[in-house]
Amino acid sequence: IFIFINMRGTALTGNVENVITMAKILILGVFILSGIKQIFHIPSAAVTNFTPFFPNGTGGVVLAMGLTFIAFEGYDLIATVAEEIKAPEKTIPKATLISLIVTVSIYLLVMLVCIGAIQPESGKSWEFLGLHQETAIAKAAENFMPSFGIALIIIGGLLSTISALNATILASSRVAFSMSRDKMLPSSLSTIHTSRRTPHIAIAVTGGIVLVLALLFPIHVIGSAASVMFLLTFSMVNLSLIALRRKFPELKGGFRVPFYPATPVVAIFLNLFLAVYQFNFDPRAWYITMAWIFVGFFVYFMY
Repeated sequence: IFIFINMRGTALTGNVENVITMAKILILGVFILSGIKQIFHIPSAAVTNFTPFFPNGTGGVVLAMGLTFIAFEGYDLIATVAEEIKAPEKTIPKATLISLIVTVSIYLLVMLVCIGAIQPESGKSWEFLGLHQETAIAKAAENFMPSFGIALIIIGGLLSTISALNATILASSRVAFSMSRDKMLPSSLSTIHTSRRTPHIAIAVTGGIVLVLALLFPIHVIGSAASVMFLLTFSMVNLSLIALRRKFPELKGGFRVPFYPATPVVAIFLNLFLAVYQFNFDPRAWYITMAWIFVGFFVYFMY
C-alpha cells in the first residue's frame, strides 16, 4: 500500500505521514499521562522500579544504545528529500533539530512511564518489559490504563511501524534515485514518472527489498543490522563533513556544525564503537551488514 502511495507523489506521501504521526503522538500522549498519573499514586514503588539504575551494568546500556539507534535515526531521512523541499538550507536543519528534540522527549517519557508506573506480580518492572519484548508497552498499558488501553497501544504501535515504513520507502528510494543519477546504480532507477514526477522504479525496487528482508529474517536481527548500517553511515557522514570543510573552507550560509572539528571526530569514534559492540547482541546482524557492504562494493567497482 505504501509503495503505491509513494508512487502517487511526494505531497500525498507527506500528508499521509503527517496524519499518521499526529495520531501516533496523541495515542502516546494518552499513554504517558495515564502513566504519570499512576506514578503519583505509587511514588515509593515507582522509585523502587528504578533501583538499581543500571541493572545490567554499562555494557547493557551500550548494547541498548546501538540496538535502538535505528529508532532515533529517522531525522536523517529529512535530508534525503532536500531536492523536494522549499528553502532547504533553512528548512532541513530546523526540521532535523525539532524532530530530534520531540523524539527524544517522547522516548524518555515513554520509558519513564513503562518502568515507573507498572507493578508486576514478580520481579522488577524492567524484567517484566524485557520478558514481553515487542508487546512490552501493551503489557505496561494493561497495568495502569482502562480496558481500552491495550487496543489503543496496539493501534499506536501499528501506526509507528507504518509511519516508519512510509518514511523509509520515501527516503531510501531517493537515495537509490540519486545514486543512479550519479551512475553508481542502473540508470533505470533515476527514471521519473511523466505525470506523477516520482522515481517510481526506484520506489518499486526499494519496496521489494524491504518486503524480502521482512520475510526472511527475525525482526530483532533486522533492527540490529539496520542500526549497524546507520551507525557506519553516520561515521561516514561525519568523515564527509571534515572533508567538505577542508576542501571548501569558503562555503558559507546554512547550518554549520558547532565545535568543529571535535564534534565530527568524537561522533565517528562513538558511532563505530556502538556498531562494533552490536556483535555481542546477535552476530547475524553483522553478517547481513557485511554481505550488504560487499554487494555495494561489487556494484561500485564492477558495474
